Amino acid sequence: MKLQNIEISSILSPEARYVTITSKFLPNLADEVPVFTSYNGEKVKLRELIILSERTGKKIITGYKYDLEVKEGDGGLTSLYDVDQVILTMKAKKYNEFMTTTLIFIGLKEGSPEKALVLHDVPVLAKNKTDLIDQIKGYLRTFHGIEIDHIPAKFKVEHKHLVKAKLIDVDYAFSLFNL
Repeated sequence: MKLQNIEISSILSPEARYVTITSKFLPNLADEVPVFTSYNGEKVKLRELIILSERTGKKIITGYKYDLEVKEGDGGLTSLYDVDQVILTMKAKKYNEFMTTTLIFIGLKEGSPEKALVLHDVPVLAKNKTDLIDQIKGYLRTFHGIEIDHIPAKFKVEHKHLVKAKLIDVDYAFSLFNL
């Protein structure tokens, strides 16, 4: 599915109920960039697609909320299909004795960052770092068909995932709720 000429399938999952387009200041780039974010019905952030390249980001209008219904499929890493190389990193979080993670996929085109995909909804719960890495490897193999040996890792997205989604409504996001 495309919104404003950007392939957003990667942020769509069966739980996604709406997508917002906002802007975010990235201190590393010293620039404000557009961010497509999917949320479930309880306003929990699921996934983000951050447009890092000015080539694609110039035409994007921020501040809108798109209500949608995902009828079938999970977009996987489809939004990164057009980049030359993907670098995977993670951001581990510890809750009491358990660890979970957010996965960050940075898509490079001609050696420059083009876009980043952030998955907050990774179904991983581990007791230690080794267990966490093993579960991430299993998750990537099972849900995305990607084999990695370690993190950070480099790879190429080889296939697209089909997502059937329907746009239900479009609203100006900031008048409806605070993000």
